[in-house]
Amino acid sequence: VVKEKKKRGRKRKEEKKEVGYIFSQKTGTKLNVAEMVPVKRHFGKKGSKDGAFDRPEGIAYNKTNSSIVVCDSGNSRLQFFDDKGRLVFSFSSPSDLSRSFSPSSLSIDPFSLSLLVCDSLHHRILTFSPRGHLLHSFHGPSSSSSSTRSSGSQRSSMIRGFNDPRGVGVDERTGNRIVCDTGNNRIVVFDGEWRTLRTIGSGSGSKEGQFKGPRAFAFDPLNGNLLVCDSGNHRVQIFDGQGNHLKSFGAKGKTDGLFQSPDGIVVDPRNWNIFVCDRDNHRVQLFGPSGCFILKIKGLLKNRLVFPICPVLTPFNELIVCDSGRNRIQIFDVSSLGSLSPPPLSSSSSSSSSSSSLS
Repeated sequence: VVKEKKKRGRKRKEEKKEVGYIFSQKTGTKLNVAEMVPVKRHFGKKGSKDGAFDRPEGIAYNKTNSSIVVCDSGNSRLQFFDDKGRLVFSFSSPSDLSRSFSPSSLSIDPFSLSLLVCDSLHHRILTFSPRGHLLHSFHGPSSSSSSTRSSGSQRSSMIRGFNDPRGVGVDERTGNRIVCDTGNNRIVVFDGEWRTLRTIGSGSGSKEGQFKGPRAFAFDPLNGNLLVCDSGNHRVQIFDGQGNHLKSFGAKGKTDGLFQSPDGIVVDPRNWNIFVCDRDNHRVQLFGPSGCFILKIKGLLKNRLVFPICPVLTPFNELIVCDSGRNRIQIFDVSSLGSLSPPPLSSSSSSSSSSSSLS
């Protein structure tokens, strides 16, 4: 018993060391990140019953009713929860599908409120009504038409169909639909009728503009840029609205500012800071608009993150994270991060700096 208590005590001390601190310019003191970003609530556990999960892989937030939709991939279903984490309803293998589906990611169309779901196992995007009725099934570009423009190589634009799509979303500025075609190492941009506009990515590789298994993306609401989690290259790449590469940040590693298989990204509209789920390092990292590291969120003890993916921000300054390794959803209060900014660059600081400031 004594040995077990000592072991738990050492574990708590180790976790406290890993939490991290930032410097407050207002008070001149260090602030504990775990105290600044507390867990408001979490829900879910491993299982197949209603409200339980088996490998949850995607989240979408409906702003009209504050509901949360979860891709319960291992159970081949979508589950709908209210803002308190209470199950509202779910559906799996809709009757109008000829076979079951494997939901790996989803988003909500802000114009029609329909659900766009990546059925990665069957290499298609499914569109459902808000109540789960199948509206459309799309397997990707059927050919390389003369209207298709590509910012990547010609070979990339000639690929027909999706291969393991892992991300989908709608650009609120243009109404265009974007698909993260993971197995084909590209991003494909469509108009509202699923006509191909352009592809981004010049094949598999580690050069600028190339991808190795891109798994997620986000829109920058300030300038319309597209930020992509280039998971296999352990970095984030940023493109303009026409698919031209602008910059990249991150590399493989465990220290602050580095990644191991980033899988999820979202931009904070309050200050344009960037949250990235650093999946295999079991943390969420926060960066400034230029890619400068600010802080990391790992959770403590029972709230510790394991393989976090798919971060979503709500209008109520909440960060919803799919804690996939623990088969649950965690919701963090990030209201205190609204005024947070990276430290000014100097000769002694870099993009991977571990100190930050709260102005």
